[in-house]
Amino acid sequence: MSGGDVLAKYQAFLSSTYADLTEERRAVTWQLLKANLIPAGMEDFGAAPDRGWETITQAIDECDYYILLLAGRYGSVDDSTGLSWTEREYDYAVSKGIPVLAFVREDPAITKDKMDTEAQAAAKLLAFRAKVRGAHLTASWKDASDLTAAVTVALLKRIREDEKSGGKPRPGWYRGGRLPPLVEIESLKRAAQERDVFKEKFERVDPTGDLHVLQELRSDRGKPGALSRIEKLKELIQAEEDLLSSLKAELDAAAEDRAGEINGFPRGTPGFPTGPK
Repeated sequence: MSGGDVLAKYQAFLSSTYADLTEERRAVTWQLLKANLIPAGMEDFGAAPDRGWETITQAIDECDYYILLLAGRYGSVDDSTGLSWTEREYDYAVSKGIPVLAFVREDPAITKDKMDTEAQAAAKLLAFRAKVRGAHLTASWKDASDLTAAVTVALLKRIREDEKSGGKPRPGWYRGGRLPPLVEIESLKRAAQERDVFKEKFERVDPTGDLHVLQELRSDRGKPGALSRIEKLKELIQAEEDLLSSLKAELDAAAEDRAGEINGFPRGTPGFPTGPK
């Protein structure tokens, strides 16, 4: 999706209640795949006593966008916080600065069998909706078809805005062995900054420049102070060599982190459903 020869795949975390939105979640998941995006959500998590909260937060951390679907149920509640798992996921994504795209189902489109009947749950859902609407622009939807269209348009629009010049594109995922230009540019910037630091330190040894220092060192062999200056010069040269080695290791590590994609998906991405036959 990003410019140039290296294309990023963006990953979106799909958050919602499950039992009442199974069909809608499946439809959105497949729509994201068709749009060359990577979906992630509860379908990919195994069983765990705490619903795999550590796994959930790790998955959210690795995502570029957070998609929230709200309908007629608040969802099961985490006893330790008093919040639904969906609201916990939302709060965590917000705390991490992950862009949130929220979609709220229109009330007339929610059937009674998919509504909270308990007053406390219904009240918490209303409060959650109000919190989300107070923090983000939300889109309304009626059915699965309506929802998938809204999600696709909103997410692709947000990606384009983030990728615009001067914007803040999300990290994304890349095919193994291929680094995005941004990573290389940022690394070179850091290298240039470090070189400036070394240059400043070097000039403290001799403000007239390194050529003069080398010439003087050649002519001053054996004189008092020459050894000290030679050691300082060696120290600076070694430090710069260490920087270059560190930079190369950093670039190699970044490339390795992006490696392992299979059919365009990053290594370690949980398996996706095989889809309708």
